[in-house]
Amino acid sequence: MLRGTLQLAAISVVLSGVISHAGWVVVALTVMFLVAVITSTRSLGSLG
Repeated sequence: MLRGTLQLAAISVVLSGVISHAGWVVVALTVMFLVAVITSTRSLGSLG
């Protein structure tokens, strides 16, 4: 539970900085998309 709380706090700090600059929003969205693609690729790979 402590780990989750710390992760959410860290993401909150990062996102508050990212949202203030349009260029960083694009970078953050790209990183989140890539992480999602990698995660789902690994999940689908383990199914087959």
